[in-house]
Amino acid sequence: MGSDWIVDLSPVTGDGSALDPDATSLELMAALTLVLFEASLATWDRHKQAIESAYERGLHHKLTAGRPYDDVAGVVPRDVFDKMNRPNIRLPDEWRTADAPEPGSALRWRKEPGPGYTRRKSGDMIANRYRKSTEILRLTLPRLADDQEFQATYRELLRRGWKDWHVLLALANARFMLRSRRERPTRAEIDDLIQNPALPGVETPDEKPLPRRYLTTECLTHMRRMGFLAGAQLWGLEVHQDTPDLDALERLLGDRYGYWTDDAPHPALFAVAPGG
Repeated sequence: MGSDWIVDLSPVTGDGSALDPDATSLELMAALTLVLFEASLATWDRHKQAIESAYERGLHHKLTAGRPYDDVAGVVPRDVFDKMNRPNIRLPDEWRTADAPEPGSALRWRKEPGPGYTRRKSGDMIANRYRKSTEILRLTLPRLADDQEFQATYRELLRRGWKDWHVLLALANARFMLRSRRERPTRAEIDDLIQNPALPGVETPDEKPLPRRYLTTECLTHMRRMGFLAGAQLWGLEVHQDTPDLDALERLLGDRYGYWTDDAPHPALFAVAPGG
């Protein structure tokens, strides 16, 4: 998870020999701390603890090679650097085709259970989703049981690895989106959607059914992915990006929080079994 950053550091005057190594390292560390925090899902307290621990292990002395890099770069004078014909330098072909090195162990993608995860806790959370969502969608579910076109979509979603609670989450989010467009949602309703996998409030007979466009594979996939932020928060994680990387969130929740594997016992989702 990440963004493109432009970081403004203190300008270099002269050849860089006047730079204070300690001040330069502190400025660089401050910038790196903010960049890493945005890419992280840890709370600020946990992030701060990790930074302090790294400092205790000598991080401050590992940021530069003795002197600030701008000072070291002075070994090639500016006038010589500017005269180099860099755009026309041809890289050896073997450099272009060389395999990328394996990342260090600390940077490799991790697949062990994430902080706070247990199978029991996951099962309890999913069971709660089933209970709340089936209550909320008490009119939609029987209606869709008799909808052959939707049942074909439902079977396709199951073929793609969806669990029934994924389907319920997508339908509940679709209902919220439809209501948002018909009636301006309150701030509390928006907060509820962020904090909970499904918006509280059971369906009423005067509500119109979900339009067909909300029941396609593509739309339901989008609605399911809307639940990633709430899912992360339920595990004590925080998303710090203004525009969350949903693909990365999906991978994280799947690899470390049982998103694609965990389920809980529940009755048949629809009153009529698919294909029945």
